[in-house]
Amino acid sequence: MKREITFYSRCFFYGKTVETVDHLFIQCEVTGQLWIFFLRLKNIS
Repeated sequence: MKREITFYSRCFFYGKTVETVDHLFIQCEVTGQLWIFFLRLKNIS
């Protein structure tokens, strides 16, 4: 049995924009909130 993996080019979290490295680490609203949470947890401003 052969299994196929499907890759999506849209953002995993809300599917509105193309998922790029730049989008994932800087522009995505969801990951942006995760970055803020992580930085506050580590007391980094």
